[in-house]
Amino acid sequence: MMDTCFSLSKPDVKRIDSTVLDLVPEDFAIKHRILPFMVQDGLLYIAMEKKEAGEIIARLRLITNMKVSIVEYKSEDLDKLIFQAYKHLNFLKAIENLKNEIKTEYFRFSNSKEPESNSNAPGVKILNHIINTAIERRASDIHFEPYGSFFQIRYRIDGSLCKFFQIPIEVYGTVTSRLKVLAHMDISEKRAFQDGKCKHFHGNKEFDLRVSSIPVVYGEKFVVRILDKSNLFISLDKIYYKKEQNKLVKNFLMKGSGIILTTGPTGSGKSTTLYAMLKELNKQSCNITTIENPVEYTMKGVNQINVNPKAGITFAAGLRSVLRQDPDIIMLGEIRDEQTAAIAIRAAITGHLVLSTLHTRDAKGAITRLLEMGVEKYLLADALIALIAQRLVRKICPKCKESYYPSHFEKEILSLSKDKKLFRGKGCSDCNYSGYSNRQVISEIISIDEDWRRKLLLVNNNFDGFRIKKKDSLQEQCKALVIAGITTSDEFIKVYKG
Repeated sequence: MMDTCFSLSKPDVKRIDSTVLDLVPEDFAIKHRILPFMVQDGLLYIAMEKKEAGEIIARLRLITNMKVSIVEYKSEDLDKLIFQAYKHLNFLKAIENLKNEIKTEYFRFSNSKEPESNSNAPGVKILNHIINTAIERRASDIHFEPYGSFFQIRYRIDGSLCKFFQIPIEVYGTVTSRLKVLAHMDISEKRAFQDGKCKHFHGNKEFDLRVSSIPVVYGEKFVVRILDKSNLFISLDKIYYKKEQNKLVKNFLMKGSGIILTTGPTGSGKSTTLYAMLKELNKQSCNITTIENPVEYTMKGVNQINVNPKAGITFAAGLRSVLRQDPDIIMLGEIRDEQTAAIAIRAAITGHLVLSTLHTRDAKGAITRLLEMGVEKYLLADALIALIAQRLVRKICPKCKESYYPSHFEKEILSLSKDKKLFRGKGCSDCNYSGYSNRQVISEIISIDEDWRRKLLLVNNNFDGFRIKKKDSLQEQCKALVIAGITTSDEFIKVYKG
């Protein structure tokens, strides 16, 4: 039986029953570009492009001993879907194989001192699948979380955690021991905090993995940070979507001395912005040194120092030593204490360009924070070039974007006209049903001109009167993105609330 009377929207390969995929051999499916996705009333449904397929159907009937129905699927990503479906099937089989081996005590890796290194071993397959799926989904972190009868895998994608897998707890020891071996961690120690790192290759790309483990009630919890070495340093042009902001920041970087501070909460992209600035400044004529905790990406032509308090290398101590190294530009990962703040400001007013970050809600808050750290106002006024506050807002997934009429609350908070429509993502397999894909930086930039310096020297530690143009605020920039259909009102509310 052949049925081509209806088409198929993009299937979610993780929801295809493994018994359905098992009916058709993987090599046959790949060769003939078919995706089996459902069995109903004794009929096997396969997705493929509309074409003459009599011979393929005849062979499928022999292989499966079932009637076959073709569902038309016109898409360039059919090959990718077939590959992903069978990869997920192999992942599930690897879990079952490992469970069976453990049950029969044929193989109990968690009690072994020798790690399994065979790439076809179940534990290796499971870990590779977890890491590779994270990379394909653009995850920044992987969370391995043990519970009573299972462990779950969550990925942080575009700043939010999403649950991807729930796996029987029996295989947890095997998978995490393999991870610890790769990261050069002690596999016998399960009651202490540990850190490690390793490299991972997927496709033609190399990734750095930073692994952290902590003891929790049901065992060890792991977090793996993924650093994409092929996408190390993006340009300022890609960070600032507003051309005038991009031009303004580049003008700041042309100054020979002073300090530029980027502010925002954890996960707001401050480090990425600093690296983009360094990329802009990195020339043979400049001596650039960074002090970081830790060095996440190595940059050719830049001298990078890892903070190591046990060895006496703190931000403050490192900065003192760097000043004796004839630097032109210094990048400090973060100003955390009074000592570091004082040395950084002194460096900025003695002929060095200093780039650093602070944890504050907005740009003005950086001034208050530095004064609280004991920096004198006259030094601060002399040293500051610019204050940049930034946030990352999630962008609507283009594959499932839809318009809708906003609620009364949305109209009120966004000051919308009566008939104005907004946009949102309804959720699809491309965005893991979150409705979002990728993120956009929004920045509030204060250029410290003579007017700001005069105010800074005159006011009595109260900067509420300091105003920036409304259109330049984080809230107004996010609002503009909502109205333009780039992000959602939910993202605006996060920025609005700070």
